[in-house]
Amino acid sequence: EGGSVSSVATLSPDGATGKLVRLARSRGDLEPPVVAVAPGGDIFAAMLEPNASSRALKLAKVALGEVTWGAEINEGKDPSLAIDLAVTARRGVVVWDGMEDDRYFVSVAGFALDSFATMTSQRRATTKEVDADQPRVVARPGGFFLAYLVHERETERDAAADRGPREPAPAPTSSGKKKPKKAGDKPKGEDIDESRGGESVGSTWVEVVPLDESGAQASDALRVTPPGATVVSFDVGVSSEGSLILAYRDDDAPTGGVGGQVHIVKVHMGGFGPSYDPPEALPSDGVPSVLDGWLGVPVLSGADFLAKLGPDGLPSEPPQREPSLGIGEPIAARGDQLLLADPDGRAMKLRVVTCGPRVVAAPA
Repeated sequence: EGGSVSSVATLSPDGATGKLVRLARSRGDLEPPVVAVAPGGDIFAAMLEPNASSRALKLAKVALGEVTWGAEINEGKDPSLAIDLAVTARRGVVVWDGMEDDRYFVSVAGFALDSFATMTSQRRATTKEVDADQPRVVARPGGFFLAYLVHERETERDAAADRGPREPAPAPTSSGKKKPKKAGDKPKGEDIDESRGGESVGSTWVEVVPLDESGAQASDALRVTPPGATVVSFDVGVSSEGSLILAYRDDDAPTGGVGGQVHIVKVHMGGFGPSYDPPEALPSDGVPSVLDGWLGVPVLSGADFLAKLGPDGLPSEPPQREPSLGIGEPIAARGDQLLLADPDGRAMKLRVVTCGPRVVAAPA
């Protein structure tokens, strides 16, 4: 159509046939829509589009190949384009981040699936003292889990550097620092701190908030990554028992670097569950993917790492490179089947593969 178009692609179980459902023209440098599938099979989508001097977040439902438009929310006009969506059998929530007074905040809105043209609730999910962005939301039995990234306040970072290595740090607070730049962004002079020998790196961590089915907060926010971590990317999923599975990449290199360590944490309504650290450092260069029963760890060179998740949601085997993936990236899973996305020039090829038991080499 002479420009970008936002669409939803549906595939047959074997990946042999597919269909594109057009949503709308995509104006500006906006991200693709996010989708969530209700137990009945209806597909719900959330997408951004320019709206006067700001942006609007629009909801749509795809049923039997037909698109029905729902609620529209004023999302603002901050640098972040992060949105996410999750649905249960009856209700759904959409989350996004905005900016006020140089701090990011996370908002959440709830809706009923049978009347998604009207939002039944809308509120800020983080306080003014917290600098939080990149929200993710997943459905759990009876509600949702909301996760977001929190940035250390610049004043706290500078005070820690001034104290020196032997002086104790004050008690941690739930507050944040300016949003770090992404890889490839050009640095600005005011963002570089050379007073102590180079650019300082602030701590970033992930907080998780359980939500009820209406999107209201069900319990206190829980910091789920350790003090001193520098979380640069993360993904979330839900185990078969209803716990949150968080996979994150910890990298204390200055902004714009690649690499880091991958860690996995399990969170349930009562607090922490067990965690998992790979026995060997994984050369991760991207966002780890928590799929249904699988963990994918992307790398820039060579095949991705892959690991089967057990019933508890944690890896039942160490993540290993899977050469049979080629350049394909796992983007969805169901049982022993993986949906792979293979870049092919300007196109993207999708294929379904079936995974068998990993072959163990015989001892020499």
